[in-house]
Amino acid sequence: MENDGIHPTDLSYRDEVDVIFKQIYREQRFSVMPINNPPVFIELWGAREDRLNSLEQVIQREKNERI
Repeated sequence: MENDGIHPTDLSYRDEVDVIFKQIYREQRFSVMPINNPPVFIELWGAREDRLNSLEQVIQREKNERI
């Protein structure tokens, strides 16, 4: 983990937040998303370049589905 000045480096805090987000999008535990036109959730991991590539793929897929 790098201290980039943006993301917290407190591991226990990050782990707690990670668990909450995974409950939201993996288990649909909380009803926080709109029923109509909900946002796309993407789980990102890996190196920065890998995460950017994953985002680009999803963006392109979403654009193609709207055509």
